[in-house]
Order: sequence, then C-alpha cells, then structure tokens
Amino acid sequence: MVRVIEIGHIVAGPTAGLIFSDLGFEVIKVERPGRGGDIARELEGSSAGTFPFFNRNKRSVEIDLRQASGRDEFLELVRGGSDVVIDNLGPGAMDALGLGYRKLREVNPRIIYLSIKGYGSGPYEARKSLDFPHRGTQRPRVHDRPER
Repeated sequence: MVRVIEIGHIVAGPTAGLIFSDLGFEVIKVERPGRGGDIARELEGSSAGTFPFFNRNKRSVEIDLRQASGRDEFLELVRGGSDVVIDNLGPGAMDALGLGYRKLREVNPRIIYLSIKGYGSGPYEARKSLDFPHRGTQRPRVHDRPER
C-alpha cells in the first residue's frame, strides 16, 4: 500500500490528501499538538464541516515539528515506508524546520514531495495566502527527482 504523509491545514493540503485517501491510499495527517491540531477543527458556522469533510479516511497523529524529538519522529515516518509527503505550510517552513525536500530525500530516496503554496514561484511566493486571492495562480511543485 502507498503511504502518504500530509502536513497541511484548512483546504489545500487536506484536499490533496483527500484525493489520495479516496483512491485507497493510506494517509497519515500530521497535526500540531495542542490547540486542536489542524486549524480547520476550530472553524464554526458554515465552515464547521470543513475538517471532517477534507480529512475523512485519514489517520491523524500529533507531532510537534518544532521539537527535535518531533522532527525525529517525523523522519522515522518518512524513512519507514512512506511514499509521498504533502506540505502546505508557509513558504520555507519545512526548510526552516530542517525537513525540506533535500532532507527527506536523504532519509528516503524514493520520496515524492508535493509542496502546495499559495502563489507558487514568482514575485509573490513569500506571501501567505488563502484560497480566493490567488485562485488560478497556484501551481503545486512536485519533487520526485534531484534538483538540477
């Protein structure tokens, strides 16, 4: 079975993970400890169903990626038979944690890394974003081979 690790919140990352889970892949959602994990868990009103909808058929684990022990635990997940990592954290967040594509490829050369950012590469790439301001400008970046 193909294993996907998803580090995402609200819609973009969870949607990618949802597609994999609906296709029958094992999806492990990594959530931050405390404060309820994915921020979509806290949404109310008409958005209250966001979390259960986008995270069906997934297993969830709490890992504090800000702690060395949490980063080690995450790297063990990657090393131990994972095939895909989905990240929709802010620009540079995974690299700042020491968990960017190059590091993940060191521990698992077969890993496919999908990084979803609001504005992709270009003049706005460092901006944080939500769906509506950038609809139509987003292009996910998939790393499945060494950078050139």
